[in-house]
Amino acid sequence: MRRARVVVLDEALRDLLARWLLTTLVVVVAAAAGASTVLLVASDVDRVREVWDAQVAEGRFVHEVTGAQGAGVDAASCAAVGAWQGVRAAGGRTATTPVRLVTAPASRYDVAAVTPGYVAVVWPGTAAPLAGEVLVGPHAAGSTGLRPGDVAVWAETSGVAGSARVAVVPADGTPRDPTADRQLLTVVPATGTVDRCLVDVDPDHAAAVLPALSSWFDGVAGSPRPVVDLTRAVDPQSALAARASGPWWALAAGLAVATAAACWSARRADLALLRLLGADSGVLTLRLAAESVVLVLGPALAGVAAGVVVAAPALGHAVVRDLVLLDVTRLLAVLAVLPLLGLALVGRGSVFRVLKES
Repeated sequence: MRRARVVVLDEALRDLLARWLLTTLVVVVAAAAGASTVLLVASDVDRVREVWDAQVAEGRFVHEVTGAQGAGVDAASCAAVGAWQGVRAAGGRTATTPVRLVTAPASRYDVAAVTPGYVAVVWPGTAAPLAGEVLVGPHAAGSTGLRPGDVAVWAETSGVAGSARVAVVPADGTPRDPTADRQLLTVVPATGTVDRCLVDVDPDHAAAVLPALSSWFDGVAGSPRPVVDLTRAVDPQSALAARASGPWWALAAGLAVATAAACWSARRADLALLRLLGADSGVLTLRLAAESVVLVLGPALAGVAAGVVVAAPALGHAVVRDLVLLDVTRLLAVLAVLPLLGLALVGRGSVFRVLKES
């Protein structure tokens, strides 16, 4: 039995080599189907992912909570939100003092006292200044010439002088709170009230955090609202659902199946003759399965592997990787049933008709 299977497989390979031109066509189409599915989906989804990341960085999921009738928000309550699961940071300003810097006496700037989570909301990844230090907004730094390590010296409008070491100057301004670009920020404990509570919400937990945020401040503050208006911007989630590469796996599978079917149709007489000589469905299925692996599945997997190598940077992102895996799985699942298509093309009832027509 084992020897018979070996003979069947050997005959299948010899038959494919004898028709090398048609075999090559099917192999190339299958490899292209695998590679193109990976590359098109990865490219398409990665573009949407870039828009998503840009909007998140801009502040798509940063919400502000303001006090009722213009009143402030309890600083301790705001700081407590920063410890919630699904919240990246939360904070606000407790006080703002207008000053004139020694290095730019003609202009007025503000020294803002902020709670510890505020810097993480406005400039994610930037270290908050320690006691005796300030963070200088990029616009203020450009106007005054202050750099990290310098000592900022100022005088309040009341005449009180102050100074602090410049710990950080962010490279870019922030769309999350543009006012901070012209300010000097000092970190103070979360006591008293903040002008508004800024909350940076993890996108994966937004559906749960936002209702909880409304309940947390219910009766003492307004409802959370986004700090950046993106209502007219492209919605990445809708773009992902309507991506142009969505049906490509089906088109690629259809092309691969069509070329394989054309190959088997051209050889219907050979396969029908095997039936006439006593080959049962098991033998034909084995032969067609072997040919499917050689003609379609193997090349498709090779194409997928090549596509993965080329698209490796994009596949480093989970959303891209997951959707590519989903579409590749669909493609391979369709190609895996090719032997059944082959059996339909060389069905028992068509043996004599096929031999007569050949």
